[in-house]
Amino acid sequence: MNLFSDYRACNFSKYSWLCDDILARWLVNHLKCYGNSIIDVGCGNGFMFKYYNRAFSRVAAIEPSKSLEPIACERANEYHVKFMNATAEKIPFADFSYDVAFSKSSLHHFENRSRGLEEMKRVSKSIVAVMEVVAPSIQCLPFLQQLLTAKESGRTATSVFTSESLNNIIKESIHPRILHSLLFDQYIDIETWIKYSDLSITEKQNLYEQVLNMDSFTKQFMQLHMRNDHHVMLRRMCLCIAFI
Repeated sequence: MNLFSDYRACNFSKYSWLCDDILARWLVNHLKCYGNSIIDVGCGNGFMFKYYNRAFSRVAAIEPSKSLEPIACERANEYHVKFMNATAEKIPFADFSYDVAFSKSSLHHFENRSRGLEEMKRVSKSIVAVMEVVAPSIQCLPFLQQLLTAKESGRTATSVFTSESLNNIIKESIHPRILHSLLFDQYIDIETWIKYSDLSITEKQNLYEQVLNMDSFTKQFMQLHMRNDHHVMLRRMCLCIAFI
């Protein structure tokens, strides 16, 4: 786990507001089609456990952060999840242990992406599924890279994807027979998104102005607009399902 990932884990309360019931149900409805068992690679605080519990007969999860281990263990016990403190690059389960190997918003934290994806393929019987935030267009990528690297200490531009680049990483790493992609769009409140960050008051204000002053072309794709007297912006997530 890299330094940025360790920071995120130690300050997870600043990001947990992004845990979303609608997204969780959407994910499980898609993933449960591919088997009765699942392993979550990089489960964070175990938010998804209750949703897995309803859809799968057997669930496992790993998380490298010691900071998140206590709450993940607590939720694992509550929802009958086999939890272990481990990294994606060395998953402590046998070959073909689970039908689905899934990573939600964790790939950009992998120390070695190819190795982590190879390990997910090794323990899966059916599919490797990966979900990450992506830029809604290649033209928006520089803006989103600048925005996220400014907001999150230690984050690099290479941890920000387009759906195409995410697909390519998976293809090059595990060479799936078939690869499908699904998009999930939601709107985030910009003020809330910036509020839960490690920035100073001045830095938060600068970031807010940076969002509001995006060029008209980027604004069109990021769908910046007012909703209930608050500025909101598109947050697009891409679910890649790789048949192995």
